[in-house]
Amino acid sequence: GVLIQFLFPTALPWFNDSAVFGMDGEIISAAPNEAAFQRIDALIGIPWFKNLYGKSPLKYGSFPSLHVAWPTVVFLHQPWLSNKVGLAHVLWITWAALYSSHHYLIDAIGGISVVLIVKLGMTHVWEPFSKKKSSEVVVEPATTATAGHRYQRLSSCTKAV
Repeated sequence: GVLIQFLFPTALPWFNDSAVFGMDGEIISAAPNEAAFQRIDALIGIPWFKNLYGKSPLKYGSFPSLHVAWPTVVFLHQPWLSNKVGLAHVLWITWAALYSSHHYLIDAIGGISVVLIVKLGMTHVWEPFSKKKSSEVVVEPATTATAGHRYQRLSSCTKAV
């Protein structure tokens, strides 16, 4: 995702809102902006978000949204509590990224798409070559010494049970 952001830089919504453009489309000025988080800075009385976003090295990293991509990765790889909570987390972060003017909807869709494309590549390109056939995997019976452990020894690899 970060590689895409560096190769194809796109301005964040808050940057477009704060930038002043000339008649020829050139940026005349653009101040660091904490997007909609200035409300939190005002509430707590500390310019925490203003200082945080003013120092960001990646000013044009809107697409794809990594804010949305990370919860999507967690959701696709067995969320902590349940699939409903995992999906709610993805939707909540998507809403927060849009509400706080950090991303456009297409950025969120792009973040989810990147995760799905990588997941598809991992399960259909790499995984078949690293897995043994089910007939070749032999599970050794757990002994009393290993019965309390979470992992059992397989014929040539360790797998969670």
